[in-house]
Amino acid sequence: MSKAHQCSGLVAAAGSLVSAVAASACCWLPLLLIAFGASAGGVSAWFERYRSIFLTVAIALLALGFYFVYRPVPACVSGSACETPRPKLRRLNQSVIWIAAALVMAFALFPSYAAQIITASDDPAAASHNEADAHDRTLTLAIEGMTCEVCAVGLQDQLRKASGVETASVSYTDTTATVTLAAEGPATMESLTNTVKKAGYRVVDSP
Repeated sequence: MSKAHQCSGLVAAAGSLVSAVAASACCWLPLLLIAFGASAGGVSAWFERYRSIFLTVAIALLALGFYFVYRPVPACVSGSACETPRPKLRRLNQSVIWIAAALVMAFALFPSYAAQIITASDDPAAASHNEADAHDRTLTLAIEGMTCEVCAVGLQDQLRKASGVETASVSYTDTTATVTLAAEGPATMESLTNTVKKAGYRVVDSP
């Protein structure tokens, strides 16, 4: 078997992994950009638009990798170079393809479990302020552009850090952000809108 054939399974596995990483980028890339202070506008939506394509390519390449790694070794002419067995290399390729399969699965499912990993703890100030007074300072914003639970977690964290905000809670299911303004120096609607925009999303007409 030629060197090119021996490496083809690994190349397919690598391509599958890259495609799976791209498929989950709609969730992890905006968070990474925000962490480095960069604008995430439009990034999440672009990757979400092509997520199904990336996943299809990842699965197809992974299947191709398994085919190359586990296909029967063709018979060789006695005395030829391919007659020399390379069981260690074959076992290595098999191990790599299974590791790649596990990583592809982890990245493909990332949007469904990542929120549980990175969910911020409840705002400790939420239970201490007067509820009646807080109600008068609470705004509900309709958010557009979130593509998964991780988006809601990231936006919630950004809103909680915003100046003039006492507490914030973002719901991906309802596509809303509920913000309680600080009693002193409350945030303005313009500043809240800018915070949402910087995180890569948009405030639309309130529900």
